[in-house]
Amino acid sequence: MSPEPVLQGVFLNDLGLLTLRGHVAYAVRCARRVLPLIRVPEDYPGREDGLATLARAGRLADDFARGKDVSPEEVGPVASDASRFADGLSDEHGYAAFAVAHAARCAWQAGLAEQTGEGNYFLEVIASAFAAGRVLQSSCDAFDAEPVVAALRADFEKLRGLKLGAAGEIGAPVDPSEEGPLGSLWPEGRPA
Repeated sequence: MSPEPVLQGVFLNDLGLLTLRGHVAYAVRCARRVLPLIRVPEDYPGREDGLATLARAGRLADDFARGKDVSPEEVGPVASDASRFADGLSDEHGYAAFAVAHAARCAWQAGLAEQTGEGNYFLEVIASAFAAGRVLQSSCDAFDAEPVVAALRADFEKLRGLKLGAAGEIGAPVDPSEEGPLGSLWPEGRPA
C-alpha cells in the first residue's frame, strides 16, 4: 500500500457542519474517485456477487443523497455485505472497496438518524463520511495528494455553500454526480 499522504483535506469538525444528505453525497463522491482502483481477480470466490453488491451499495447511497425513498432496513444489509466483500480482498484494491461500503454505511446511519432523531447516529454518519475520505487519501501516494486534498476540500466547500439545511438535519436532496452542483470529481485534474 502507498504511504499515507501528509495533507488533510477535510477534518471531522468540518464535516460536522453538513446535513445528513450532505455527508452521504460527500462519501459517494469519495467512493467514485477510488472505484477505478478496485481490482478483483477473475477467480476470486464470490467475485460477481461481491461486485454487484458494491454497485448496489453505491446506488443506494447515491439515491439517498438525491432524496429518493431509501430505507435504513434496505441499505443496512447491503452496507454490511459490501464491507464483508471489501474485507476479504487483501490489498489496496480491497481497501478502495471500503470507500463504497462507507458511503452505504453513511446512508444507512443517516436514515436511522432521520427515523429516530438520535444523535449517536449523526456521529456515525460523520465517521462514515470521514472514513470514505480517508480511504481516498490513503489510496494515493504522497505525490498525488494535492489533487485529492483539493477535491475533498472543494466538495466540502460546495456542500456548505449549497445551504442544504442545518447541521444534523436530513437536509435538502443533492445530486452527487459530476452533472450536479458539486461538479467535477477532480477540479484540479485527475491524479496520476
